[in-house]
Amino acid sequence: MPSDLPPVTLHNGFVIPDELKRRMLWGGWESGVRWLERAPEIVREWCERWDITLAPEVPTLSLNLVLFGSTPEYGQIVLKLSPPHDEVRAEVEATRAASGPGLVRLIASDPDVSIMLMERVTPGTPLRTLTETGTMGDEEATRIAASEMQKMWVAPPSGHHLFPLDRWFQALFTYHEAHPNGGGPIPHHLVELAVSQAREVLATQRECVVLHGDVHHDNILADSEHGWTLIDFKGLVGERGYDIGTWMRNPPDIESWPDLPRVIDRRLDIFAEELGIERTRLWQWAIVHAVLSTCWTLEGDDYNGDEVVAEILAAMNPFATG
Repeated sequence: MPSDLPPVTLHNGFVIPDELKRRMLWGGWESGVRWLERAPEIVREWCERWDITLAPEVPTLSLNLVLFGSTPEYGQIVLKLSPPHDEVRAEVEATRAASGPGLVRLIASDPDVSIMLMERVTPGTPLRTLTETGTMGDEEATRIAASEMQKMWVAPPSGHHLFPLDRWFQALFTYHEAHPNGGGPIPHHLVELAVSQAREVLATQRECVVLHGDVHHDNILADSEHGWTLIDFKGLVGERGYDIGTWMRNPPDIESWPDLPRVIDRRLDIFAEELGIERTRLWQWAIVHAVLSTCWTLEGDDYNGDEVVAEILAAMNPFATG
């Protein structure tokens, strides 16, 4: 991968750091660099169109360019940009389709240039802050997550570009094809279990809805007006139960929790109770996602304990005999 990146300076004087630029090129280097060169023009045009005054805050190092600002009409806002990609278009469509209290409000968007203008969630305290400080226990946080998930679940719009789960699971199936008899970095029994369960749940999916796809403690923020609010939708469509997957392997460092088997077991009970979905079905979605996420980590540099969670879930296999 080339090391030289064009300098990118926004009209408010902010210089986008190289590390952030590299992170935003996950969808393709050449097309991403071309987009980076246009980014200042895109930001300026949207700020002029919506009368946005950008805040001096430095964007976080995510996979997107996230800018804070304010407008006379909408107050505190967020501009979220990234190089055009199918996943970005899906996120825009999901954010537009799932709206209402408890979900981040989309004011305007243009998927062709991958930009969204949204109301800023204030004060924006992540749920993770409360759990890490001991202000809130895991059971209460899990119930909040269940409540927030359900606000997402609307019928997909006609002609949508949301990602179906069989496509979302491709990394799992590709890994299995590359290591059909084991020998890869992921324990073979986990891969075999996840693939068999993935085929089962995909073949028997129930009503498909717009899914969040990434419900975790940092994507649930405190809103002074609407209470807890979900942000950063993945843009998926599928059966409701899949949405518990990310929560089951979060927050970061969950693999170090001494009582993790009990926590995972209790979370399955809570989700079954709150969502009205059979615990066995939820277990299937959870084991599939844990191993899928392990496959994703092989494509990057981040390890977040997915394999530990997958092993615990595998030990709970409700279909095991003997």
